[in-house]
Amino acid sequence: MHSLLASNLHYLRQGISLLDRLDDDLYSTPVMSFYGSTVGGHLRHCLDHYESFVSGLESGRIDYD
Repeated sequence: MHSLLASNLHYLRQGISLLDRLDDDLYSTPVMSFYGSTVGGHLRHCLDHYESFVSGLESGRIDYD
């Protein structure tokens, strides 16, 4: 479990590092390799999944919808 948590923290820190290096234009410009999504939209999507996971832990039910 520790390794899974450490890996996820590593990825979240990578996201923070990326945000620190992007200007507003790069953050909001659609990227074809992200299916036309923006970097900001993709990161927000990832964070929404983390939020759903953490919110569902107590009840034992995780709803990604």
